[in-house]
Amino acid sequence: MIASVPQRRDGKHMGLLWLVVLGGVLGLPAGPVMADAPGYTPPYTEVPVDRPGTLRGRVEFKGQLPPLPDLRIVSDFNACGVGVKRNESLILGPDGAVANCIVHLDKVFRGKPKSTVGVARIDQQSCVFVPHVGVALAAQPILLGNSDPVMHNIHGYTLRGWYSVFNLGFPAGSSDQSVSVRVPGPVILKCDAGHVWMRSYVYVAPNPYVAKTDASGTFSIDGIPAGTHTVRVWHEMLRELSFKVTVPASGTVDLLLEGRVEVQPVLKLISTGGTPASTAPGTVAAASPGGPAQGPAVGASSHPSDVTSTPVSAPASVVAPVPSGPGSASAGPSRPATPTTTPATPPGVPVR
Repeated sequence: MIASVPQRRDGKHMGLLWLVVLGGVLGLPAGPVMADAPGYTPPYTEVPVDRPGTLRGRVEFKGQLPPLPDLRIVSDFNACGVGVKRNESLILGPDGAVANCIVHLDKVFRGKPKSTVGVARIDQQSCVFVPHVGVALAAQPILLGNSDPVMHNIHGYTLRGWYSVFNLGFPAGSSDQSVSVRVPGPVILKCDAGHVWMRSYVYVAPNPYVAKTDASGTFSIDGIPAGTHTVRVWHEMLRELSFKVTVPASGTVDLLLEGRVEVQPVLKLISTGGTPASTAPGTVAAASPGGPAQGPAVGASSHPSDVTSTPVSAPASVVAPVPSGPGSASAGPSRPATPTTTPATPPGVPVR
């Protein structure tokens, strides 16, 4: 499956593509802060999983790396340093491996213990959030700290809807503070104490079936109940991707995901002899493992003001995975599914 998405970077319109191959307010609260935003946290019950399966894979980036803006230091030079900070919006290994990509299963309400995820902690070191991307469970603690000899203020917003979910001051030498976010999805962290280059994310998962890719671009989710599940993949510079896979009892499903960037022209309307005609960017065929192209790409705008209009085409198809491992069922016929994408926030977009 390939989904093409126009998105602007430094005045240019670029299509960001996913290819999926399926095979085998300053304040110091006395206690924890529970952050609310419109939405719903689905219930989750811990139960033994009979003959659990595994979903594992790798995320790669193909093509030329898009230009990333410098993160220039503009204040508190003694604590923060001088010059620029590394832009961690897209961290690639030497072979194109993508780190900090979130993969999770949606709408799983029963299964393995929540404790398998652990407690997320975000520190501030030399005026940089560490790590750049954290993972937490909905309504579970997130620890925030400050190791710098300077005042910080962590302001968290949901990436979907831009709701402020917490806003906490961190004087130099202060202790960790605990927050919780009930609504699943990515939360962006910024510093409101004049450190405008600081930005990181905490991905709030609805259940413990979640993983973050490491420096090698790999991930693994185990303890999965057998059946068909919705997989969601998120990265701050790509689009959130959704597709279905069937995980067999005691079996393993392998995924290969590719992120791509391609320059696309803006869709324009041209009038010739009184008859308007539009010129749309070309579509990209979806590739299936060992088979021919399946269909055209899906176009969508990443931000309402980014593109004047967008191409409309039929959705690409997803080929059902071929399970592997003990107890795996034999491969059956391909079953089409409809991928969905939701917008990501381009790096450097100010929070309103």
